[in-house]
Amino acid sequence: MSQKKNQSMNLISEHCIWIWRIRAGIGLVFLSMLLGGLFVFFPLTAMALEALLLILYFLLIFLYIPGYYYSCVCYLKGASVIVNKGFFIHKYSQIHFSNIQYCLISQGFIQKRFKVCTVYLMMAGSRERIYEISLRNAYELKQKVEQAEMAQE
Repeated sequence: MSQKKNQSMNLISEHCIWIWRIRAGIGLVFLSMLLGGLFVFFPLTAMALEALLLILYFLLIFLYIPGYYYSCVCYLKGASVIVNKGFFIHKYSQIHFSNIQYCLISQGFIQKRFKVCTVYLMMAGSRERIYEISLRNAYELKQKVEQAEMAQE
């Protein structure tokens, strides 16, 4: 029963909304510094652009990021991983473990704080990227890929 429940569980971490909001905040700081330099020469233009930037920032963190999170679904089903993602443009992938050549796990400094990572599934001629998956789920996925590799040999 627990195995069936685990297969239908979304592998994307619930921390990814906060990670994307932090990244958006870092981008806002850098853009504000650029607009601060523009303020010296064109104060009214810089103020108008900063107001527009703040409106776009709040739309991004309160509408787009949660909507994107709830549209991203990744789960294990039998001998494959299913990735369904996209807010405006939807992408659906079903990848069998036997088609995956190797699995790469990477972490950025913000991801380390929340104990999540990005998983790259490398196949012949293509790759699939799964963002903000918990480390436990990432290593479980990597182990299943390695088991499928051993079974093929």
